[in-house]
Amino acid sequence: MLFRSVLAYTKESRWFMNIIYEDKIVAFVDVLGFSKLVYSESNEPIQRYFDYVLKEFAGDLKHYQFQFHLISDSIVVHLPITKQNFEALARTLVKLQMKLITRGIIVRGGISFGKLFVDNAKNVIVGSALINAFQLEAKANYPRIIIDRRIIPLLYKNSIEMIKNNYGRVVITPPAMFQPDYPYLNYTYKLAIVMQAQKLK
Repeated sequence: MLFRSVLAYTKESRWFMNIIYEDKIVAFVDVLGFSKLVYSESNEPIQRYFDYVLKEFAGDLKHYQFQFHLISDSIVVHLPITKQNFEALARTLVKLQMKLITRGIIVRGGISFGKLFVDNAKNVIVGSALINAFQLEAKANYPRIIIDRRIIPLLYKNSIEMIKNNYGRVVITPPAMFQPDYPYLNYTYKLAIVMQAQKLK
């Protein structure tokens, strides 16, 4: 849905940009300990990260026609607001978490929605959707990707329907030591299948 159009212009560079906001779901995912990967004595950790993100993860997003951007130590994914898209995003991000943690890389993130403008040619991405997801990520407290509670009434009748439709990928009840706060993506149910019990612990 088109929100508004604004004409931006700078005399210095003399470029025009027709800013048209659209309603989007945005996931902001932060790689924890990214600087440690960069400053590692070996290039192997950072190589493992980019090998997965730029190949398999990018391929998964392309399959659903989702767009993404790498911004330093963060991944931004944006997509039109539909129930089907949200559930595809949940599948893709659960896989991202699982694949990265098996490479020794953990992430934290937020999924929200709002207005977004993207100009790939000019390397511009801006809007309330990105800000909402960025601010939500900071509230995740421990390594998980949390979901804006406002997404529930936007796409589902209630939280029970959201949980049922996502087949275990979305949960509300946190581990015993934490208080319930946000719905979040549950990658551990798949992780246990691919990792030995001791290594998972």
